[in-house]
Amino acid sequence: KNSFTGFDFDIIWGNGDNQTTPYLKNHIGSNNVINKNDTVAGASYAVIQTLNQLQGMSGNLSGKYVLGADIDATATSGWNNGQGFNPIGNSLNGFTGKFDGLNHTISKLNINRPNQNDVGLFGLTNNATIQNIGLIQANIKGFWRVGALIGEANSTNTSNAFSTGQVNG
Repeated sequence: KNSFTGFDFDIIWGNGDNQTTPYLKNHIGSNNVINKNDTVAGASYAVIQTLNQLQGMSGNLSGKYVLGADIDATATSGWNNGQGFNPIGNSLNGFTGKFDGLNHTISKLNINRPNQNDVGLFGLTNNATIQNIGLIQANIKGFWRVGALIGEANSTNTSNAFSTGQVNG
């Protein structure tokens, strides 16, 4: 930090964990962090900061993720011809990774799939870990095995999680 005169490290710039290269604190992009709560030394987690990044978790169902900000999911009501958010993991390929919400929340998540099984933010999980996350004012509709956070959980560790809203199925 000392060699970067004129950089505002209180508000604009960061230099976390004594990095030598400054970064913009409010720049939302691809970031990886080390989650100090993980028992595997040096385990790298992808940081989810936007609604599109959250939906993109479906591309790596065995990944490790942390939620880096609260997410407003209001826009999901118009996604996929009114079906809303596409659950992360399904009956063919469940989520097997780790997700730590870092006590952030996802608000107004909409999923409208009344003829589909395994419906929730996570449709189906197998041997996954999901923790420190809140869903606020969720509106979830499915057919069978429906929940706000997880539709179907198999051998999944869930802790410090809550949801409010409506679940029908």
